[in-house]
Amino acid sequence: MAARGGRGLVPLLAFLGVMAYSLSMAVVTPALPQIQDGLDTTPAGAAWALTAMTLSAAVATPVVGRLGDLYGPRRVLLAVLVTAAAGMVVAALAPSVPVMLVGRVLSGAGGGVFPLAYTIIRDVVPPARTASAVGLMSSMLGLGGAVSWCLAGPIIDFLGWRWLLWVPVIGLVPGAVLAWWIVPRPAPKKAVGVDWWGAALFAAWLVAALTALTEGMDWGWTSPGVLGLLALSAVTACAWARVEGRVAEPLVDLRVMRMRGVWTANAASLLSGYALMAGGLLFPLLVQLPRDTGYGFGGTATQAALLQLPASIGMTAAGMAAGLLDRRIGSRLVLLGGALTTGLGYAFVVFQHAAM
Repeated sequence: MAARGGRGLVPLLAFLGVMAYSLSMAVVTPALPQIQDGLDTTPAGAAWALTAMTLSAAVATPVVGRLGDLYGPRRVLLAVLVTAAAGMVVAALAPSVPVMLVGRVLSGAGGGVFPLAYTIIRDVVPPARTASAVGLMSSMLGLGGAVSWCLAGPIIDFLGWRWLLWVPVIGLVPGAVLAWWIVPRPAPKKAVGVDWWGAALFAAWLVAALTALTEGMDWGWTSPGVLGLLALSAVTACAWARVEGRVAEPLVDLRVMRMRGVWTANAASLLSGYALMAGGLLFPLLVQLPRDTGYGFGGTATQAALLQLPASIGMTAAGMAAGLLDRRIGSRLVLLGGALTTGLGYAFVVFQHAAM
């Protein structure tokens, strides 16, 4: 089987990254207003269709990576693909918000494709091509957005938002079959068990904190519900930090996180991820909100898709170029250049947003 992991392996892993995570995540963003109407919920309720998958992926990614070390990345990859596809089907058929959230939580397992892909790449791809392969995988986040925005507008306008949720499933089913055929079986590795307590506490404080932030506008920032959730988040975060400091193989090694190069890189990822997600949520809403709000454009989903398409193309190109730029000028300058470019783009919109 190992011989099958040839030139098609990295493109296949990249395709699976698009279908299992980035496209599945991105298709919901342009459809948020329609999901709100279709499921008869609030803007915060519709936003949970995005937040639930983000939370699930945040917890699933390190757990899936550890399971890949325990049972082999190929076996775990196939299980992740099946779980993510099942979640997408549940979300597409969901009659209510709770069922939608169950489907999106299951879909979040698709985030585990990335650590498994990186493991497979390190095992199979020659060292000289590793950086380019990793850069290609990273660019898939942008490519998923680009594909979703190309498809989203016409599908929503002519077929309805549920059809949009079926798109990743259509690509993921043949992708899983190809993964079963192409991805090699690596030699078994010795690994310790999964830090399930750490995973549970990590999920608890994240869910509590994000629920408070999501519902703060509706409940009131000083309401008992929001304050109680923030307190619960603080308590479970402290318990999580205590557990991670005591287990032999923590889910997140906080000692490593204190290293300057590690915590700064994670902080940069957190802030840049926030900036990109915030823009992805804000711009479709501004385009589609009625003109009588004073800030909406009263546009269609297709117009919202066209507005987001350049950013998705830029993200894809930047991801593909990252490996080359890293070798030429170093990762610090690449990160700084990307942050400055993104910041300038948002700053321009702050002052020039009266017309699409």
